[in-house]
Amino acid sequence: GAMDTVLNQCTKAMAGEATVELTEDPIRQIREANDCMADKAWRVLALAYKPLGKKLYAVDSPEIEKDLVFLGLVGIMDVGNRWQS
Repeated sequence: GAMDTVLNQCTKAMAGEATVELTEDPIRQIREANDCMADKAWRVLALAYKPLGKKLYAVDSPEIEKDLVFLGLVGIMDVGNRWQS
């Protein structure tokens, strides 16, 4: 989803194979990376997941979108319709 929306729901982030607390420095780096891609007119999506363990949540539970682990950003270049005839 949108970087700000996803990031606001995250409390941790993936760093290599480790999960770390999402502190001010990684948040700043994430925002800078997002801005860099947005400055190139890329569409930017943020990715995160919810570690469920053995706990079950209802699909519409507000808890399902809290305490997420930030995975990264995906930048998508919009090249328009290049395959038009």
